[in-house]
Amino acid sequence: MKIDGKVAVVTGTGNPHGIGMAIVRSFAELGCKVVLADLDGDGAEERAAELRSGGVDAMAVRTDMADHASVVALADATYERH
Repeated sequence: MKIDGKVAVVTGTGNPHGIGMAIVRSFAELGCKVVLADLDGDGAEERAAELRSGGVDAMAVRTDMADHASVVALADATYERH
């Protein structure tokens, strides 16, 4: 499956050593644009900034996956940018 240039939205990305970031790094290596979503918006933004410094198209969105409005805002932000 060719996913180069596709957009991957990954949750649980605030921790630099967590499984969410491992998944993000894998998608980025495959050429995906990545959207990092986490309740810890600052942590997700720090990770996104690290990725951007390496040339990855990355953005972060503070998201509470238990809150419908927050998830809708994540989708809206993703569609607006990509």
